[in-house]
Amino acid sequence: MAVAGGALVVARRRQAGGKRSRSSRGGPPRIPLRELVRFREQQWFLEELENARDGDPNSMLRLAKMYLYGQGCERSINIAQEWLRRARAGGVYCTLDELFTAEDLDAIRRQSRSGTAERQQHQQLERRQHHGQYSSHGISNNTSERR
Repeated sequence: MAVAGGALVVARRRQAGGKRSRSSRGGPPRIPLRELVRFREQQWFLEELENARDGDPNSMLRLAKMYLYGQGCERSINIAQEWLRRARAGGVYCTLDELFTAEDLDAIRRQSRSGTAERQQHQQLERRQHHGQYSSHGISNNTSERR
């Protein structure tokens, strides 16, 4: 009887295209790993937030690092600095630079340099546009020509 039942299941699978689905085995549907990791990070973040609010300076330090890297929350250096300040007030001595890895510091420096270059280019463009407005109206920026 078991063999006949097993043969029936195999025959049905072949008729259905030969593909196995998770639900056909009776198990829960699969959750993508990325979503599972994100969910666990958010749970961990909430646990650390609760402990930090209860006054645990080590949780405050971990929370600062989570904000710094955006683990379980939106990335915010300002909030990370605040939690780090509270951790130091609680007796944990650590600086924001110590929370960064060498690769992180290099990436931040590169981003800062590129952001500075972009701001300079934007300012130059604004100056050109501003100068173009004066020249299009027949007004000169040169004070000697105005007199």
